[in-house]
Amino acid sequence: MKENLLQAAIGAALALGPVAGSATAFGPLANFDVINDTGQTAHGFEIEIEDLHPNEITSIFGVAPRWTGMNRYGDPAIVEIQKPMAAKGYATRITFQSKYSGGWAVGTPSGTLPVKPSDSCWPLGASGQYGPNYPCDHFGISTSVATGPVKYSWLVESTPGSASLAPVDVAVPTPVWTVVPQPPVVIQPPPPAPNLPPPPPIVQPQPPKVNVVIAAPRPNYYEFGEPRWVKVTATGTLQDIGIENLMAEDRVIKQAKTQVQVEWQLLQTDIGSPGSGQIDLTGVALDPGATGVVYRFEFYAYTGARDPETNQALPKTSDTPQQPDPADLGKFLVAQNAGLNFDGQIPPAPPIPVAPTLNATLAGAVVNSPYSQVIGATPGVPGDPLSFAVTGLPQGLSLVGDTIGGTPTVVGDFPLNITVTDTVNQLSTVGTTSLNVADAPIVFGLSLSQGTVGAAYAETLAAGGGYGGITYLVFNNSLPPGLSLSGNQITGTPTTAGSYNVTLLAKDSLGFIANASQTVTIVAAAVPPPPVACADSHLVITNVGPASVDVGGGVANGGQSILYPAGQGAAQYQVGDLLSFSGTLDGQGYCVADTLSSLPGLNLPALSFLPATAGSAYTTASIAPVGGIAPVTVFVSGLPQGLGFDGAVISGTPTTPGTYTLTITAADAIHEQVVATPQLVVDAAVCSASNAVITNMANRGAWFEVNGGMNGGGQTVTYPAQNATVINPPLTPLTAWTLGNLVSFQGTLDGIGMCHPTTATLSQGLGFAVPVFANAAVGSAYVSVPLAPTGGVPPYSVAVGGLPPSLGVQGSAIVGTPALGQQGTYPLTITVGDATGRVRVVSASLTVDPAPALVLGAASLPATGTVGVAYTGSATAGGGVGTLAWTATGLPTGVNIASDGTLSGTPTAAGTFQPVLTVTDALGQTASLGAAVIIAPAAQLSCTLPKGAKPTQGKKKVTAVGTGYYYAGTVKVVYGDCTRLELNGGAKAIKVGDIAEWEGYVRADGSVFARILTIN
Repeated sequence: MKENLLQAAIGAALALGPVAGSATAFGPLANFDVINDTGQTAHGFEIEIEDLHPNEITSIFGVAPRWTGMNRYGDPAIVEIQKPMAAKGYATRITFQSKYSGGWAVGTPSGTLPVKPSDSCWPLGASGQYGPNYPCDHFGISTSVATGPVKYSWLVESTPGSASLAPVDVAVPTPVWTVVPQPPVVIQPPPPAPNLPPPPPIVQPQPPKVNVVIAAPRPNYYEFGEPRWVKVTATGTLQDIGIENLMAEDRVIKQAKTQVQVEWQLLQTDIGSPGSGQIDLTGVALDPGATGVVYRFEFYAYTGARDPETNQALPKTSDTPQQPDPADLGKFLVAQNAGLNFDGQIPPAPPIPVAPTLNATLAGAVVNSPYSQVIGATPGVPGDPLSFAVTGLPQGLSLVGDTIGGTPTVVGDFPLNITVTDTVNQLSTVGTTSLNVADAPIVFGLSLSQGTVGAAYAETLAAGGGYGGITYLVFNNSLPPGLSLSGNQITGTPTTAGSYNVTLLAKDSLGFIANASQTVTIVAAAVPPPPVACADSHLVITNVGPASVDVGGGVANGGQSILYPAGQGAAQYQVGDLLSFSGTLDGQGYCVADTLSSLPGLNLPALSFLPATAGSAYTTASIAPVGGIAPVTVFVSGLPQGLGFDGAVISGTPTTPGTYTLTITAADAIHEQVVATPQLVVDAAVCSASNAVITNMANRGAWFEVNGGMNGGGQTVTYPAQNATVINPPLTPLTAWTLGNLVSFQGTLDGIGMCHPTTATLSQGLGFAVPVFANAAVGSAYVSVPLAPTGGVPPYSVAVGGLPPSLGVQGSAIVGTPALGQQGTYPLTITVGDATGRVRVVSASLTVDPAPALVLGAASLPATGTVGVAYTGSATAGGGVGTLAWTATGLPTGVNIASDGTLSGTPTAAGTFQPVLTVTDALGQTASLGAAVIIAPAAQLSCTLPKGAKPTQGKKKVTAVGTGYYYAGTVKVVYGDCTRLELNGGAKAIKVGDIAEWEGYVRADGSVFARILTIN
């Protein structure tokens, strides 16, 4: 058997410790799960309790009168045995064992379980998993006295296949109880009311203090044993409990409301400390009224650090933390419950949890009809509430509480699963059944009317109920001849008189059929009278209907109504056409046409004449009637003087303006007439002008001429009358009407062609004042005063001739920048025009001043220099235009000039130089200055320390290299022929990046001369 009891999920057996005071009777209880980890199938389990008589056992879990059938072995055998090693010399052995008849009836297989903090090794605790292959069983015992040590054993075959069993010990820790009674608490009542005696004090009993001790596994190889975390939950109860209540999820435990205490401890036995490794609770301060206490021990693996030599656990927190650190807390191992009733009484066993009973029979339903069915179920424990669940319901039905209800919408047999659950003990019963949803009955009857031979017949069938769409059928071809069934319509024209027994069928989408029968009578048609002929031609249509066309107002108004012959209809005819027909009259006076035709009726298309103008030739379009019976004659009356009608068009030269209403009549050969009354407008002759130039004012006050007058291609116009619509300006003074001004007018012409205006507007003609221009300057941007014409009709055009090449007209101004050499005075010709084509030309002048001259300023050019020594100088200038730039020729070799006039560089050759410095402005103007500069040869390099020179040495990286010198950062190092030059590391010359080490002196120009130079 495995020594590690973590594989055996065990409960607690109980031992009572010394009982203080007068507490002589109390009831310890114990329940536990135990997993068979022996490696063999066990066929029993044995509990041996020292110092206990059998009659001191108050109850055993699963044994009458407690719950029965709760473990696979049935009731145990209980015997008292002599045990000299026990404190009192005796013990009680409780043996659960399978029956044997050539083989063992039952057994507990060896194995493991994914143990969780709950009780599962009994039929009502394993969620349906407990059975022959479950490697675990549940046991429970309560006693009325303190007990000695307890031994637990699985019973396995002594040899394979043997009929005898041998015990295999199970290492179970034994809790030890200590109960200390507590004196009652006396509560003094509040002071009494006046004149009343004081009430007696209230004596409130107190529950005893309870302590329980449980030891950890002893060590094997180390000083310290295997560490275990234990979570202890102490719950005070308000009622006595039995062994059946010692379940993690028991209702009594869940409902305990007095006192709950949770405590974590780390158990580890130390060989050198006999009292170590024990759960030792100091007791639970239970609330008054508590009748008992239940302890739950949950054991977890320890996964934290250990001392490698002693195996001592080294938790991150402490041995008794509020909550172990997650790194120290391992998986759950085992849980055990133990309880104690303070009054020593064991209550009667509660009702065994019983699953509810279920009657899964359901009444059938009818499609599309309301349905309600209560599920028949009874709780196994009377009074327990039930919950219900149903799967597989047809569409339209649902479960509410214990009732299936709704309106089913589909037909068929629907398998259902019904589950009813006791919400107290959570036991469920599942039943299967089938719900039949039947088709609704088809309701079908006939009420067919009588028919007549030769007369159209139509009836509509209707049926109720059924499922889905209804299809109608004729049984045995029973309809009268000439009639047929299509969909739900009986139509046709009966051909044979008689009585017919008609049977029809109505079938729904599921194939269910209902039939209905009726006798239908078909009577013979009445004998028609002899036909009366009807015929006429060229009658005017007065109405067009869907079945007939009327002439003369139709039969209802004393005219005739003609029924369309086959193949014709209303679309072929319209009111006003001429109808011709022949046929016979029917009984209602309608003409049933054999032939029917029409011609268009007489009509004058809509007439609209263009206006005529008095004194001008005029001709209308042709007046052409349509339809009618030829010949057609047209008459016109009401024409203005000067116009006539020739039978086709109106023409002539009208003399008098006005609006004339004409009467035009068209008549055809059958004396049908149509009349139209259009209007003809004769306008007076008009004259107008817009912004015309006044060219003649010779007869001031009577008339004036524009654009050369009526004899010169223009117009001669009388001055506007005082009642003219618009006169601007007023007629007086007449001096406002001057040559060159513009006039706009509208009016009418008289007989000699003179225009008499009714509106006139006078405005100023085109004008332009000679501008005076400010001087421009060479090289400077120029914008003139605006060139702004006045009067006339915008937009204006402006052109300027004679400008210098760099200037031009932009918008209404002269703009540009005069170039070098363009100074001077320019005569200009300015031409302006307006939208009427009127032009004004004026002369002006523009002066362009020369650019400012360049002025040379101070110059600083040292007359001497030395080869190898930096040379600087400068030159300045003013005036000119724009940015000035310097250039130079003849400078000493190695010296350069910048554009701002700064000279710099290091002369590289000795001699006398004649430099010329030239400054140039943005226009190209130049000014120059000359000088003489003598460059002396470079001083001779010497390795001899000059008098007064400062010795120096250093070591830096080479950053730039020149001829006879190099730079190390900002330090310039010079070397000569006398320098001792050492090139190391294969170097052949000094190069950038080398490490140069020098020893020498500082020269007068600040550079260093190296007498010794080492390159690495």
